[in-house]
Amino acid sequence: MSPRIVKEEGIICGISCGAAMVAALQVAARPEAAGKTIVVILPDSGERYLSTALFEYAKQED
Repeated sequence: MSPRIVKEEGIICGISCGAAMVAALQVAARPEAAGKTIVVILPDSGERYLSTALFEYAKQED
């Protein structure tokens, strides 16, 4: 999920952010959440992961 957030939103985030976003999307998909605003806090930066496999796709695109 973290690479997807980077690609779609331009937010460099880490693994914890990806997990938080997955949870928020699961909550948003519930019927009782229809029409409501779901807020998620992205708890970490992805800078420390830039040299790892998490962002390997970025190296391949260069």
